[in-house]
Amino acid sequence: MSAKLEISTERTPADLRSWARSCGNGRAAARAYAIANALEGMTRAEAARLAGMERQALRDAVIRYNAEGVAGLFDRPKGHRREWLTQAEQAILADTVYRGPRPEINGVCTWTCEALAIWISERFGKTIHPDSVGRLLRRMGLSRQKARSVHPKKDPKAQEHFQKRGLRNALKTAAEAHPGKQSACSSRMRRASARRVGCVTGGGRRASARRACATSASTGPICSLPPIPFPARPSRWSCRPFQSRS
Repeated sequence: MSAKLEISTERTPADLRSWARSCGNGRAAARAYAIANALEGMTRAEAARLAGMERQALRDAVIRYNAEGVAGLFDRPKGHRREWLTQAEQAILADTVYRGPRPEINGVCTWTCEALAIWISERFGKTIHPDSVGRLLRRMGLSRQKARSVHPKKDPKAQEHFQKRGLRNALKTAAEAHPGKQSACSSRMRRASARRVGCVTGGGRRASARRACATSASTGPICSLPPIPFPARPSRWSCRPFQSRS
């Protein structure tokens, strides 16, 4: 290294290499190896080349190491663009999301990114894209997942009774409460059950017709009138007398 820029001897080269192996940051470890090489007497160019960096980068690392120690070997935090909404505006936004929209004022029944973008533009006078609203909500710890809708006339006791007793007991309770009415579900179930019983025991309508015909044939004709004889149709291949053409 150049004599004009001295390196702090607070740590030995062995200590720097041991710290570089356990620091968990590749760029900081490379700077530590380069400084250790320079402390062992290598030239600035050779120490930087073995660590995979330029001489100017090694000089900057030495300056930061002398001022801050090994903490100065890490990369500096890079600057980010300022938040579009201030902390106070973000707090107002979070409170609005928690409270939920008012349909008569906001025109929506549930908050979406598009609706929140319109609300922000009307409230704070700042234009923001709905995608940016979604990223802002994630940074604020909010989720885009909506809560399950709840009916305003729900009955927790009826829900618990239904979960414990089941559908059959619920229908029975409804029938006892309204004896003159018949639910559509029960009538459908009865009709379907009747069809199912007919199919299982009798094989359906066709089978019932076959059984009726077989019963009438075995016991005799049902009607008292004698059967009407139908003329026999001539066979297609029956022999006919030859008629000459004259």
